Amino acid sequence: TRGKWVSGGLALSLLTLTKIVPVLICVPWLVRKQWRPGAYTAAFSLVFLALPALWLGPAKTIAMTAEWWNLLRVSASPFMTEHWWNQSLLSALARIFSPNQFHVNLFDWSLSSVVLLNNALLALWFAGIVWLGLRREDKRFPSPSFAGALDLSHYLVFIILAFPLAFRYHFTAMMFPGMLALTYLLYYAKRDYLVWGLFTASFLLGSFVNQEILGSELFEWVHIRSCLTLSAVLMLAVLIRVDVRYRRPAA
Repeated sequence: TRGKWVSGGLALSLLTLTKIVPVLICVPWLVRKQWRPGAYTAAFSLVFLALPALWLGPAKTIAMTAEWWNLLRVSASPFMTEHWWNQSLLSALARIFSPNQFHVNLFDWSLSSVVLLNNALLALWFAGIVWLGLRREDKRFPSPSFAGALDLSHYLVFIILAFPLAFRYHFTAMMFPGMLALTYLLYYAKRDYLVWGLFTASFLLGSFVNQEILGSELFEWVHIRSCLTLSAVLMLAVLIRVDVRYRRPAA
């Protein structure tokens, strides 16, 4: 939002090369045809990807980079999908729809059917985020930075739940949309009781639910029922509410 494309592209390229998922943060710029931040991110990423060629050689560097996807595929165990500490959307759906070791499923779908459902929901969710961003008029928000933070918050929540493995530490990224929600409530809409309720429930599920307070057995029981997944979904509802409220003309 401050137009610091070089330093922003440098930081985002380092994040992307450390863990590929932050590349989705480039999507809002590309949707709005803001090419410069995406171009700087891509340029720095290519430079960093090419650097190992200085000591490995071009052929070995290309081969090792190509092998990365296969390494991810073979190292992901199906056991990790359904286990209670995994709180991704796919994991939550697998525990609900597919038979599992915890016997909490309500249906008897095959895992492949659950994967199809997960992918369909993610596609609809992603399309919705893009649609909200296109319809958002930044001038109606308190500041351009607030509108940009709202965009980023949408993508952070999506990134947490969209990928097959989401452990408790991944949900620290919820702090950013949480702070945006608090800013909205404390400065702009103190009487928006719907958002107060959604935010409070999200916070309690995400932060209050811990082993020290609940004990090991209850802690595991609520995680089997995807408490962190639900926390992120509630935060998504908060973001949609803020987005829709500010799309309306000011009274």
